[in-house]
Amino acid sequence: MMEFTTSREMFQTFKGWMTGSYLNFPVVNQRIVPSLLDLVKKGHPEPHKMIGCGVDSFRVRNDTMCSHFRTFFIVRKDDSTADFCFRTCVNNILPLPEDLKDQGGGVVAVCACHIEGGMGRLRADRVAEELERLTREQNARLDEEERMGRLNTVILGSKKFYYSTHMYRYFYSLLMRSPLNQNLVEKHAHLILLDLLKKGDPESEKKIGSSGVESFQVRIHPAYDSDLRSFYFVRGDGSMEDFCFIKCVIISFP
Repeated sequence: MMEFTTSREMFQTFKGWMTGSYLNFPVVNQRIVPSLLDLVKKGHPEPHKMIGCGVDSFRVRNDTMCSHFRTFFIVRKDDSTADFCFRTCVNNILPLPEDLKDQGGGVVAVCACHIEGGMGRLRADRVAEELERLTREQNARLDEEERMGRLNTVILGSKKFYYSTHMYRYFYSLLMRSPLNQNLVEKHAHLILLDLLKKGDPESEKKIGSSGVESFQVRIHPAYDSDLRSFYFVRGDGSMEDFCFIKCVIISFP
């Protein structure tokens, strides 16, 4: 389990994990799962009721009240489920500063946004307005942190990333906009993906092999849903293998 010194650090960590998780798939990172369980036990007002017969897995899905928002939910061992507001749990453990309380859970459209202690949610007609406000605030905080020299910059190829969420959004956008089953033609995207693979996969050297990486492709993963896209690297000998960019992002920003 991770240790946190401030509520802001805790909030940003769980928000980043939520943003970087595949929808409706179990959270598999063994560093994240114990921390989520501890968050529920220490921060939820009814932890025993939430956990019930035991936790089988944690997942992220679109909120049932508003598809613009994501939320964590527990899958119990009897296959029953229950969602929970991570912001409320964090606030119950370490009181959040006012600017994070106002956000109501995180960035609109990617994070859970339960407001007023988890009892209400932002109306859909406020999403655009709220997103614009949060973007301005995030940019202002980014400028302030950059001046103070507290940014953990990760450089991949020719691109700099200041937060794991920035990196996640870049690769998610690349994944969704790229044509299927074709080599990526953008040279800088190839170099950035190659750097991500080398820095984010502990076994990258073994996986790449002696023939090296010839190209990258986006393909439908055969083991999961028919519409689940995944990055593949094509070796010089023509063989290929998929890799999870989310795991690479998590390792790049420990």
